[in-house]
Amino acid sequence: MHSEDATSQSLTRPVSSGYALALSLQNIDTNRTGIPRESRHGPRIRQNRQIISTNLPSQDDLKKIKHDKKILKQGSELFNQNPSLGINFLQENRIFTNPLQINEIIKFLKDNPMLDKKIIGEYLSNRKNAATLEQYVTTFHFYDMRIDEALRIYLSEFRLPGEAPLISSLLEHFAAHWRKCNNYQLANNDAAFGLAYACIMLNTDQHNTNVRRQSSPMTCEDFKRNLSKMNNKENFDERMLTEIYNAIKSDEIVMPTEHTGLVRESYLWKLMLKRSSTTGEKFVHVPSGSYNYDIFTLVWGQTMAALSFVFEKSNYDLIIQKSIQGFSKCARIAAHYFMSDVFDNLVISLCKFTTLLNSREWIENLPIQFGLNRKARLAATVLFNIAHVHGDILRDGWKNILECIIHLYKANLLPSVLVEVEDFLDPTGRTTLVKEQTAQTQKSDIGLFSSLAFLLGGGGPTDSTLSSGKQFTSEEQEAIKIATACIAECHLEQLLQETKFLIIDSLNELLKALIYGCQICSDSQKFDQDAAVFCLELLVKIVLQNRDRVTLFWSTVRYQFYAILVNANEKSFFVERTCVGLLRIAARLLRRDELASEILASLRILLLMKPHVIHSLSSEIAFGLHELLRTNAANIHKSDDWFTVFSLLEVVGAAAHPPPVLQSITQNSSNDNKNIHSTRSITNVESDSECSDCLTTNTLDKGYTSDTEVYHRSDYIVVSHDDLETIRNQQSILNQYKIDLNEKLSKHDRRALIKSCETLSFLIRDSTHVTEENFEYCIHCIRTFIEATVTQQTYQQKSKVSIINKNLKQIRKVTSSNSLNNENLNDSINNQFGQTQFISRQSKLDYDDEDDQEAIKQEYQSLALQLLDLMHTLHTRASQIYKHTTLQQTDKTTSSILWYKCWCPILQGIARLCCDSRRPVRSSALGYLQRSVLLPELHILSPTEWESVFNKVLFPLLLKLLETTNITDHVHGIEETRVRVSQLLCRIFLQHLSPLLTLPTFTALWLTILDFMDRYLKSDQTDMLRESVRESLKNMLLVMNTTSLFDVDQPLTVITKDRIHSFLPGLWEEVFKMSTSLPTFSSHSDISKKSVTINEENIPLNEATTSSSNKITNETTPANNIRVVTFQIQNL
Repeated sequence: MHSEDATSQSLTRPVSSGYALALSLQNIDTNRTGIPRESRHGPRIRQNRQIISTNLPSQDDLKKIKHDKKILKQGSELFNQNPSLGINFLQENRIFTNPLQINEIIKFLKDNPMLDKKIIGEYLSNRKNAATLEQYVTTFHFYDMRIDEALRIYLSEFRLPGEAPLISSLLEHFAAHWRKCNNYQLANNDAAFGLAYACIMLNTDQHNTNVRRQSSPMTCEDFKRNLSKMNNKENFDERMLTEIYNAIKSDEIVMPTEHTGLVRESYLWKLMLKRSSTTGEKFVHVPSGSYNYDIFTLVWGQTMAALSFVFEKSNYDLIIQKSIQGFSKCARIAAHYFMSDVFDNLVISLCKFTTLLNSREWIENLPIQFGLNRKARLAATVLFNIAHVHGDILRDGWKNILECIIHLYKANLLPSVLVEVEDFLDPTGRTTLVKEQTAQTQKSDIGLFSSLAFLLGGGGPTDSTLSSGKQFTSEEQEAIKIATACIAECHLEQLLQETKFLIIDSLNELLKALIYGCQICSDSQKFDQDAAVFCLELLVKIVLQNRDRVTLFWSTVRYQFYAILVNANEKSFFVERTCVGLLRIAARLLRRDELASEILASLRILLLMKPHVIHSLSSEIAFGLHELLRTNAANIHKSDDWFTVFSLLEVVGAAAHPPPVLQSITQNSSNDNKNIHSTRSITNVESDSECSDCLTTNTLDKGYTSDTEVYHRSDYIVVSHDDLETIRNQQSILNQYKIDLNEKLSKHDRRALIKSCETLSFLIRDSTHVTEENFEYCIHCIRTFIEATVTQQTYQQKSKVSIINKNLKQIRKVTSSNSLNNENLNDSINNQFGQTQFISRQSKLDYDDEDDQEAIKQEYQSLALQLLDLMHTLHTRASQIYKHTTLQQTDKTTSSILWYKCWCPILQGIARLCCDSRRPVRSSALGYLQRSVLLPELHILSPTEWESVFNKVLFPLLLKLLETTNITDHVHGIEETRVRVSQLLCRIFLQHLSPLLTLPTFTALWLTILDFMDRYLKSDQTDMLRESVRESLKNMLLVMNTTSLFDVDQPLTVITKDRIHSFLPGLWEEVFKMSTSLPTFSSHSDISKKSVTINEENIPLNEATTSSSNKITNETTPANNIRVVTFQIQNL
């Protein structure tokens, strides 16, 4: 019994009445209130009530069926136009076989509701299709049917043609098949044909209005009389004829598809019953939700249109909430099936409802309007929420979302974290973008004409200014607070942080939208420029958030930076933030070794900028480079990368011009998009007697070969550093005998120079950063900074002089005016001098940014001393840095590498500061130069290289000191420097006399020394220099005499004696009178006896000379030396 009760309770019994059903539903609702939603509804997709069918078609099968239906529809339309064309089309698309099977066309004619009934009748009545008609008739089942009933079914499938022969053909096959289905009820087929034809005539007689107007309708007796003796000469059954007559008279035989109302509906119902009863069509039960995608594809457009209409028109909270829920569910469905186009359309609709894209509202009024509009806030909340959750699906919708965010930025509704950006110059390291937007407020024009324009035109540009200056009411302030709170709840900052989780397709679309927002025109309004800056900062933040996969999109972002910086014609906040953004990205990405070369190659974009633009951004770039190298210098290894770094330091620190090859590339790429090929010098001569072995070593030691051309890679210009070195080497060849660096420097930024020197000091002080790859670049950068510290006073003096001259001209103009009296003239002169002082003070502020000029001078002096110390540090480390390179080289090759790559440019840089106008700098430089030249490691130098010490360092220094006239300290300052340099020259000459004697050019070298002694005596202002030169000459003559150079039979004796006699008469006799009394010279034992053989063809290009060279003959010196000496005489 208990089991039976349990079984009876588990069974579902039918409800006895509607009232009982209502009570049961009420009880169910009451019981469901305490049940969790999950247990009430079960799974998200409810189970199917039917058993799922087996052998379900796959997605491919369904796609094929759908495709075939589409082809069938097109074929049906062609069939209605021309049956032959339709059948051929279906055969071409493999719906019909070729050759055509009769059963295929019959099925096509019977089961296709898209066919025209008239065309079917014409096709079947055609004699060519007799076989098809015969098989077509057999598909009808006329069993136990009266002939008029069968005729109704037969004629419902097609329309009878108008010609009698065609009708006869159709009815003959019908009559034969009907008679066969009814056990041959009539006498023969002719009797059945006649009866069928009579039925058609009766239908026309009874229901055709045209026939009824001409004669009275046929009666039943008339119908029977017309059919008498037609059943094989017998009469038909009168009862049957009466039933046929009454049926046709009361119910017309019609074409149901051509009628409307009850007739058509009844026909369609019968047709559905017929299709369900056939075995060819069957229904299958599939799992729930299997075709949700296809269903949503069909209905999403109408659904969102309905939701949008309801949301826009309704004012009821419940309806609005339902609409919002509908939008959210549509977004979930579209995201689930990755329907990006649907999702984008949904985002566009929501953006419209936020009113943030309404251009008719002024930006100043946007916070108030947004805070007062509840629908707009709801739409914005849903918009940013679905962007948070389903950002992977967004494609074109990013543009609309970004435009909304830009309008929020203009309205100052964004949280502070989105408008604060990193900055290198700010002490806090951060700055805000809002102050740039509101820094300049236009003056509101409240004149008569502006008021009339406002009244007549309905507003104008002054609306925004007037609204920005008005006082907000308490309601408006509350609305602004509500708007700010609403945007804060949307957490837009998280939207940027979560971009690192986006799939690459969605991320690319977001980047494209940001890049599009970064594009501005020259005539753009200030709001557009602010929007471009904001988009640029968002772009930088997103790149940094996605730095782990930056290689997938870096080429696109890099091209945008290239387009902005290279095309910039002047400094602007937009260009400044672009430079800062590029450096921020580079500093972060350089932490990955595999990206170091790619990122540093991108920094070469800065060198492609116009010189005046990059010089105006020197401070920003210098501070950015400092941060970049301070944290990532250890990740830079290649020579190309170091070349880029040091080139940037020179350009921004010393205001050097970017490499000329890059500037020519920029111009030609923008005009003609052609590649510029640079020519490389075949002979890279750097010394007087440089050998070919050193040239080969100098080239191979770099570890790279130059393609000597500029080429395009990806979408930006790449220049090999060898091309840039070619330009620099060609310039150095033309100026190799001067200690001045052949670099064109503009007026630099003091802060940039100080920071660049700090960066350079950081690199050199750490021994791990200076390698063979960047040693030469370090030296060149230091020498460039030395030139900047030396020339800064010249620029400052020139600027002051130009300002004073300009104002003096204005004073003269005022003075020459006859319209002023004496009193006005005095006032004007006073005003002009006041303006002169103001402009002078202003220029000083612009250049120095400080009032204390003395402190600035001390800064530059400290920089010069710091650079001297860096040069000395590199000088002492050179042999250790190049240890691996010179390990397997000969002594000759080792000395050549160290001299031409390291020691020579360092000594030239130190010698440059020996001519500085500041006495402490000059004195320190002389001390460094003396210690460096007399360094024990330099004893490995060959005689040719020691000759280069004189020709490239000492002689240019002596010549520069003769030209120096602007030194402001006491006269003994320059004289003391000349004395120390001449003494250093004498000491070096005597210490290395033995190797120098092996040179074929020794005579020219000695005569050059004598010539400088002559010129220094003539420039003497005190007795200090004269006595020093005299004593130095005595020492040199005494030591040289010990080597038998001045024997009677030596040709050098006559030349030297005559040359000395020309400027110091009696010195020769005094010296050699002294030498005869002394048996030996004490310094002779200190002379090195090392001898080095030099080839005759290694004669230097530039030799020192003397005024007595005309006495040199072929017997005394080689002819080649005569030519070189004469050339040097002209130069000196």
